[in-house]
Amino acid sequence: MLLTVKNMKVSSKGMTARNTMNCTLSRMIDKGDIVRTARGRYEEASNKRSFTAELTDDELELAKTLKRHFSLAPICIYNGRSLSALQHHLSDNSMTYVETDRSAMEAVFDHIKESTDKVWLTPDADMLYRYIDLSKGGIIVKPLVTEAPVQEVNGVLAPTIEKLLVDIRKDADFSYLQGTEADRMWENAKTLFHINTTRLRRYAQRRGLKTGSYNGCCESCLSCYSSRKRDIRSCALRWQSFVYFEHDSRQISDDKAE
Repeated sequence: MLLTVKNMKVSSKGMTARNTMNCTLSRMIDKGDIVRTARGRYEEASNKRSFTAELTDDELELAKTLKRHFSLAPICIYNGRSLSALQHHLSDNSMTYVETDRSAMEAVFDHIKESTDKVWLTPDADMLYRYIDLSKGGIIVKPLVTEAPVQEVNGVLAPTIEKLLVDIRKDADFSYLQGTEADRMWENAKTLFHINTTRLRRYAQRRGLKTGSYNGCCESCLSCYSSRKRDIRSCALRWQSFVYFEHDSRQISDDKAE
């Protein structure tokens, strides 16, 4: 069920005070009855859950160590197995991903390299294919885009589902997921997790990835719209808004947003 500010129940006098409405919505969010999916838009909690990136004990310790040495630089860290829940064709990815400011990136890389040789700095698709075995683990250091959507997990910054959905379409080290697999992961994410579409579209724009939206009768319309198999405007029930990634903009490129 989709809730919007416009369809909230009104009081007996025909109006609902904004403060009362905001307090009611906040209580419903705190209780887990609804989740915020965009500005002014909420969704019944149903059987979806909030996404939490996977972190091993070693990664938690690495994050704390990096924060001690680079206290002014943001450190975002997660394990590649975080992607498993989204994948259609499961691939073993045990890599540790460390993201930080571009200005601190090489210093962080050098610091990690003092304790292990299995660390790579922003590898491209060719290097990933030829020299890196994701299943055997290691550490990939790459830039953290300014204002990227992150969340705190056990005191450590980790990516949100919105960040990962955009990154797998843009980052060279995720080239093995791009194409049809990325589309399947997007569909799986919508089914399994709550997604804040406002946050996703804002981050996608910062990364130069085009998105679109439309009103449709059901989520199955998304694939029909993208492939132009039929015109979703003919659907009778146009009550819900959907977001899609434009297929012609999935090129791999270095991110220049700072």
